[in-house]
Amino acid sequence: MSEKGSDLKPMESRMVFLAVALIAFTWVCVFIILPGVTGKPGVAQQMQQDLRPALQQETTNDPSEK
Repeated sequence: MSEKGSDLKPMESRMVFLAVALIAFTWVCVFIILPGVTGKPGVAQQMQQDLRPALQQETTNDPSEK
């Protein structure tokens, strides 16, 4: 009386979990581990460096400090 489709649901959910875990692991490797190992700035570090001069300008031009 059980349907064939209901037997596949646990396997499908495992596959979805594995796919999400693989994507998360790849993201962590590319953006965090790889730049740390190679010593070269990654995408996230380049964005931080690009934003740093703009943030420093805002703090030096702050009229509330006068």
